[in-house]
Amino acid sequence: MKRKKWLSFIYLSALAVMLSACGGEANEGSVNTEPTTPIAETKPTAEADTDHMEAATSAPEATEESPLAEVNGSELPEQMPEGFPFPEDVTITTSTGAENESKKSVLIIFETSQSMEDVTKLYNDYFKSLKLENLGQTIDDKNIIIQGTSSSGGSNEAWSLIGGPLAAREGVIELTFTWGEL
Repeated sequence: MKRKKWLSFIYLSALAVMLSACGGEANEGSVNTEPTTPIAETKPTAEADTDHMEAATSAPEATEESPLAEVNGSELPEQMPEGFPFPEDVTITTSTGAENESKKSVLIIFETSQSMEDVTKLYNDYFKSLKLENLGQTIDDKNIIIQGTSSSGGSNEAWSLIGGPLAAREGVIELTFTWGEL
């Protein structure tokens, strides 16, 4: 069962990378400059099956018992692990969290204009501080890939950060962060 959960996490990470690679819509030299709408702000239509749509397209409502964190005006899912750092100029384009069979998971896609060197240092230091097991990383001037697992408070967690500069928007780095309880 543990292997199945780990394979599911790897599949979701690979899917997130593929989707983020398709994110820059450059058709025959044109670039889409319209701002993207984070998933957390998407509202289901009246005709849609709202029970299924709401979980997939909107962040849970904030209550006094479970306040949502906020970064530069963008809400983060309540499942977001505490202490995850974001660059100061972060723009969150996708933010979603879920809980399935008492296991929490998060997917955040965000952009920054900071240098690849600064971004690499920020996340390399952060993941080193977590002391991840099964750590695998690829870091160069075009890519940052850090993946691993940790055990904290009796639960096993899988962590992944994948990203690099966008070809369609010079000076912008897009990163995909996934985290889940195993």
